Amino acid sequence: MHRLYHDFNKIDASPTARMVAAPLVCRGTHEDLKRLGLSLSDGMKVLLYQEDIGPDETPDFLEVEATIRFDKRLSCFCGDFIHEELMYRTEREKKSPSRPPENNARDVT
Repeated sequence: MHRLYHDFNKIDASPTARMVAAPLVCRGTHEDLKRLGLSLSDGMKVLLYQEDIGPDETPDFLEVEATIRFDKRLSCFCGDFIHEELMYRTEREKKSPSRPPENNARDVT
């Protein structure tokens, strides 16, 4: 699954929404698309990520699996995801330790 940067401060949802639309308009998203030689299309599955500081105060990534769709109202592609599934990579690995680490995005060091 391809990893694409997203700034999770930029989401389109009401405070009570379960499903969230992440407009994929950030510079980092476009840089990842170019680096991967990837074009977005409806129904595509991606892993959205953002570099952050985790709960233990060390560098980590916020991550969530999303489904791509073109939003006519916003005139851009969005990644739709369930808000409750957005979590730090270290938390996700604790829940499913057999999952191999993703390696096609910039790492926080």
